[in-house]
Amino acid sequence: MLTPEKIYTEYSNPYDKIQLNWRQYLDLRDLHLSFLIDSITILDAGTGTGNQAVELVKAGKFVYAIDTSEYMMNYLCKKISKGAPNLIILLMDIERLGFGDKVFDAVTAMNTIYNAREPETALRECHRVLKKGGLFSLSGPLPSANIDAMADHAIAEMQQKGLYDREVRENIEIMRQMNYELMKRAKFYKASQLEQILIGIGFRNIIHTTEEPYLGNAYFVVARK
Repeated sequence: MLTPEKIYTEYSNPYDKIQLNWRQYLDLRDLHLSFLIDSITILDAGTGTGNQAVELVKAGKFVYAIDTSEYMMNYLCKKISKGAPNLIILLMDIERLGFGDKVFDAVTAMNTIYNAREPETALRECHRVLKKGGLFSLSGPLPSANIDAMADHAIAEMQQKGLYDREVRENIEIMRQMNYELMKRAKFYKASQLEQILIGIGFRNIIHTTEEPYLGNAYFVVARK
């Protein structure tokens, strides 16, 4: 089994090249963003290459982008090479957030919680750093997630756009294999299970839930503290 560091090192190079050209990924990213429109100070937990963070910064939000993979975050740093005064990038674990209580208007965790060592610890930390009334959006793979179906759908979309070539094929295969590795260590939830956990942690209510993203292979849940 590959180490997380090795997985994300391999994952980081093809990630944006494929994901930013795959409608299913963009739809999930934009679904997260749509619930953050009224928030000002936002924690992007598990930022990866920063595709949510960049859009939030463009929208004038004050963003803290954290991840445990320095290699992934290097790609975010390149995207904002001219600097962004409203973006702070930190190497940090979602299970041990280095912030005080009730700091953020919103926390967003796109495809992050499922790969935490202790997911419920991560969820409690996200609740802790949220202000009263703050929003928490999270997504991740369902127990029934089909990696091959998603990879094949990405291939079909690239072919339709005229983007499919040897490099794209190789990048998709790298992502497919790294997703297999991630799934070996993943903690899977259904949306209904997460709803119960979030309410038990102390979130006041669930304001949105769906299992439609990624061709029905992922959950998306939004809770209010």
